[in-house]
Amino acid sequence: MSENEIDNYVMALSYGNVCQRAVSVAVEHRGVRGARHKQWVIDQMLRVLCGQAYTTVVGKIEAAGEVWDEGVAP
Repeated sequence: MSENEIDNYVMALSYGNVCQRAVSVAVEHRGVRGARHKQWVIDQMLRVLCGQAYTTVVGKIEAAGEVWDEGVAP
């Protein structure tokens, strides 16, 4: 698949349902390097998948004594 075909695929997914939008984030940022940037991709996917429940999910993680790392945008 060419880079242009991948870009078109990502664009089409970005208008889909929440699962498709989360896949779009993963595919768009597939080549990102560095743990902090990868954590950002995971955070962005979680935001898409959880919607308004994102803060509740993160709150529960932090209430369990863990720190949720939002990462750093590439």
